[in-house]
Amino acid sequence: MTNPNYTTFLGTATQLQRWRDFKAHAIAYAVFNGVFIAIWLVTRGPFWPAFPLIGWAIGLTFQHHANTLAGPLTEEHVRSRMTHDDRSVIESAPV
Repeated sequence: MTNPNYTTFLGTATQLQRWRDFKAHAIAYAVFNGVFIAIWLVTRGPFWPAFPLIGWAIGLTFQHHANTLAGPLTEEHVRSRMTHDDRSVIESAPV
């Protein structure tokens, strides 16, 4: 017998892990780009930190979209992926 709250628990745990990952990436973004800007302040020249700032921000934007606007993972998402993975395993099996 399974716990009726198990599905809710797994969904919540997955969402919490996604937010924890996003937070870690946002902190890394701030720290590394802060270092890049500090190096630029010492060396001067053209503002080259704009490239990692913009590129990394695009990646963070996509990750944030996956965490918020796309909504939580549902059972249908999981079942669809499992069905897709089963097909790829069958198709790649040696004959």
